[in-house]
Amino acid sequence: MKAAVVLLIVLAVGIPARSQTNDSFWTFQPRLAIGKLLPGSPLDVEQPLWLVPTVDMFAPPSAFSVRYEGTALDLSVRAFPADLGWIALTLGGGLTWFYRSDHRQNTILMSADKGVGEQLAPGDFITFPLSAGVQLVYPETGRNDFMVFAGLQGTANFISGDVPMDQQVKGGFGVTAGFAVKVFEVGLRYEAFSDMRNLGAYLGFRLNPFEMRPAGEDGE
Repeated sequence: MKAAVVLLIVLAVGIPARSQTNDSFWTFQPRLAIGKLLPGSPLDVEQPLWLVPTVDMFAPPSAFSVRYEGTALDLSVRAFPADLGWIALTLGGGLTWFYRSDHRQNTILMSADKGVGEQLAPGDFITFPLSAGVQLVYPETGRNDFMVFAGLQGTANFISGDVPMDQQVKGGFGVTAGFAVKVFEVGLRYEAFSDMRNLGAYLGFRLNPFEMRPAGEDGE
C-alpha cells in the first residue's frame, strides 16, 4: 500500500510539467472538514513491575488493552489540471485528537518495539498531520455541482506527546472515498501510522474555487 502511495505521488509530480508545457491553467478548490475516527485496532500495553510493600517483592507484570478513537479537523486543497480533469492533486494539514475508546485488563505482553499509541496509552494525545496525495474524480466537468472521488495520500504525522525525539514524526498513509454536492462533501477514510489504524467518516465544506494560469495567458 505504501508503494502505491509513493507511485501515485510520483506520477502526480509529473503533471505540472505537462500542464505548463500545454499552457494549461489549474483550478484550486479549498476544503474545510471535520471528521470522526471510529475505535481503531486494539493496542496491548504492558504495565511495569511494581513493588508489593508487605512482602518486599515485585509482582509480575500485567497488561491492558486499549483502543483509540478520534476527532479530526483539517484544511486541504484540490488542484485540478485543465487537461486532466479526472485527476486532482491534494495537499492538506490539520490536527487529530485521539482519545481512549475502551480500556480493559488482559494478560498479553508486548514486545520491546512499541508504537506511538502503545507508548502514550491510555492517555489522550494530538497529532498534526500534513498530507499529499492523488484522487480520481468524476465527472471531469460540472464538479461544483456534483462529484465523486477516491484516492490515496501519504502523511507526515507530528506527535504531541511524551515520546522520544526520533518518534515525534511518523509517516503513514490514508485512503479516501466520497462524494460532494454543491458546497457539501461527505466521505469515508482509512488512516494508518505507527501502530494506529482507524476508519472514519467526515463532513466537508467546499470553498469557492479559483484559477491560476501561466504568465502571459489572457485568461480566455
